Amino acid sequence: MKDRAKEKRLNRYLENKMEEEEKHLLEADLAADVSLAKDLEESRVAHQVVRAAGRNEMFGKLDAFETEWQASNKQATRQKKPVHLVRWLTAAAAVAILVISVWWTLHPGNQSPDDLFAENFSTFRTPPILRGENDQITFSTAIEAYTQGKFAQSAQLFAKLKADPIVGKVAGFYQGISLLAMDPPDPAAALITFEAALEADTDFTEAAAWYKALSLLKLNRVVEAREELEKIAREKTYQREAAVELLLRLK
Repeated sequence: MKDRAKEKRLNRYLENKMEEEEKHLLEADLAADVSLAKDLEESRVAHQVVRAAGRNEMFGKLDAFETEWQASNKQATRQKKPVHLVRWLTAAAAVAILVISVWWTLHPGNQSPDDLFAENFSTFRTPPILRGENDQITFSTAIEAYTQGKFAQSAQLFAKLKADPIVGKVAGFYQGISLLAMDPPDPAAALITFEAALEADTDFTEAAAWYKALSLLKLNRVVEAREELEKIAREKTYQREAAVELLLRLK
């Protein structure tokens, strides 16, 4: 399958990254196009083979390496003995080689930070209906604009709700998502909202860290984006696997 756009579309479907409307459109295309359905099946088999052989082993080794490292480091501290870094660095290098080989099999080629942002960004699930104290702008109005893909409008509506003591923190997070999703996106403004969400320590804290990393990536602040992604991978939070994949593809 040589069409890169088609390949990315099928990968998004297989990785369950599509919104419902986009998924229904693809499924309609699959029903009408035998060649496309065949491409999907080929992609599905490739995903299953590579992921089964590589991804589980990759994360298993990473987890085992981390656990063993922590145990050895703790024991060395108690016994006042140095940790043998050569052994650990060798093991880490082996894991890195495995990771790279798996992911270059799945995602060949060089891509810019902007390309990687476009490939990895998707909107967050629709929030629950909440009732705030703002009489002029209801949270449901903002959600309606968000679900309809009117992201410039939803960004403005969520921004006006951020001072609300009930829905303010949720509105701030979804303002950031809307700012990234609108055309053109505003990653600089989105970054501010996600940093605020991280400081607020809400149910959206882990997701805010992921979207903060994507905002930095869109701004071409690759070093800072990498730091955020490394933290996500290390702490095993929201989108950990995607963070590891993205780290490997960043220059």
